[in-house]
Amino acid sequence: MKYMSTSISKDAACTGKAVAVSGKAAAPERSAFFRRALLLTGAVIMTGASLFWTPSASAQTQPTQYPDSASIAAEASRWAPIRLTANDESLKNCNNTLEQKKTANATPKEIARALFNRGSVFLGMERYNEAIADFNEAIRLDSTDGPDSTDARAYANRGYAYAALKNLEQARSDFEQALKLDPKLTKALIGLGNVMNELKLYKRALAAFDETLKLEPNNVQAHTGRADALFGLNLDKKALAAIDTAIAKTPQATMRGLFEDDVEPNPPLAKLYHLRSMVLAKLRRPAWQVNEARYKANQFDPVQYPLD
Repeated sequence: MKYMSTSISKDAACTGKAVAVSGKAAAPERSAFFRRALLLTGAVIMTGASLFWTPSASAQTQPTQYPDSASIAAEASRWAPIRLTANDESLKNCNNTLEQKKTANATPKEIARALFNRGSVFLGMERYNEAIADFNEAIRLDSTDGPDSTDARAYANRGYAYAALKNLEQARSDFEQALKLDPKLTKALIGLGNVMNELKLYKRALAAFDETLKLEPNNVQAHTGRADALFGLNLDKKALAAIDTAIAKTPQATMRGLFEDDVEPNPPLAKLYHLRSMVLAKLRRPAWQVNEARYKANQFDPVQYPLD
């Protein structure tokens, strides 16, 4: 529309009057009518083009230009103090509860429960050795009525602490003990599957995740671990399908960081996109698809998955 109105103005300026189709001078009213008609026709054409135009194949398949990883990491770091404050408050409450239990002559099982709770907070704060110490004492006190009376979750949580410290065999032993006490404890099944993936025992990992999904079909961690195991078994197309299923089931954080001020880290989703990038590369998919998956992994966890 801009170009059409410019050409009309130029014609009028060159002749000093409106140009008639026949070459003769047109009446001013008629000339104004034709100008309005032409402008209106141009507007209709441009509007119609915008409604029915579709991007070319290259425009549809090329990835978007995204913000750089440094700015995303800076935004992500703003969330860390919030989580730290919450953990510190939880730890303070657990310490107070534990002291109250000890001074009130609580039963060993009550003290064991308080130690389990504090150990779980230490686990969430990544203070793994302190978590293990609390779980050790919780298991000792909780087994006063026999080993079968122990809370399976204490073994499972201690398994996660050992796994974080890369003591995989001890973690494996704890997860297996937890499952002896409670065969349907999904956190132990997932922990065992993850350890088996780390040990490259992919078939056993796959069995653990499949068992989890029988109990909890929408468990995102199980879908993620299953995809990891399939990738390890070189079943790449099945791995990609499992990844896409897991992504679809993972709670999606609001993508405010692309358009406003904040980015909320989402490590589970980051891991899925990182794994997706590796599977796509192995399947020799287009480079832009691989890079887009890598970008999304970086977007949700810029510290763990930095861009080159």
